[in-house]
Amino acid sequence: MGDAGLTICIAVAVSTIVSLAVIPLASSRLFRDGLQRYDGLLKIVVAALITFAIGWKMNSVGWDGMTAWGRTTGPRALEKTAGMEPSTAAVLGVGTLVVAALIWQFRRKGMRSSYVGLLGWTLDHRNVTVVAGVGLMGFGIWLYTNIEQRGTPWQSERRVDLTVDMERSFSLEEVDALFKEIEQDLLSHAAEIDMEALSTRIRRRGGTIRARLVEADQGNLSTMQASAAIRRRMPERVGVTYKMGRSRGWAGPELGVEV
Repeated sequence: MGDAGLTICIAVAVSTIVSLAVIPLASSRLFRDGLQRYDGLLKIVVAALITFAIGWKMNSVGWDGMTAWGRTTGPRALEKTAGMEPSTAAVLGVGTLVVAALIWQFRRKGMRSSYVGLLGWTLDHRNVTVVAGVGLMGFGIWLYTNIEQRGTPWQSERRVDLTVDMERSFSLEEVDALFKEIEQDLLSHAAEIDMEALSTRIRRRGGTIRARLVEADQGNLSTMQASAAIRRRMPERVGVTYKMGRSRGWAGPELGVEV
């Protein structure tokens, strides 16, 4: 958050300096009265850029991703919008009205003419422009000095990782059955071993088990004690080996190398 405040200060300062230097040049040379014919071209260029950006994003995400986003994010957005505070709703309404007024202004006079009018107003009211820029920069400085500088300290995640190795004689159905048995047993005794969530991943010759534990001040066991308790609950099978922690492996055709 502190970086955000500093970024506001830098952005406002740079934009103020650039605008004070560029506005007179742009008003005197580029935006003359004889260049109204470029209004339609500007609209086409802006519309093409927006269409290209939307198309590129849709192509990168895909229809499945967009559908999933609509099913998950859409209801949450509607819920948050319906339950927003009155002050937030007022700010959102004012912002919507300002955007609508700008769109109406652009459609009525054109983008170039509207921008020329804005530049002309800033040239005629230089004092107001400078005061507004300095005020925004001061607001950024105030924001930077009042936001908490130190972030939340990193807290390690309490979890137990367990690797299951099985011999080649086990079929994939047998591997799946063993992991289902382990999941049912651990979930039914979650309170005893301070387990909050469980995730498993199976493969042809075994898999991995990851148990996330509750916070240390809410549980009764340390991470080592919970790890030992989970290990004791593993069903013993001939040809099945349990290893605490995670393992890394690489394999290829006709190879059986594991690190």
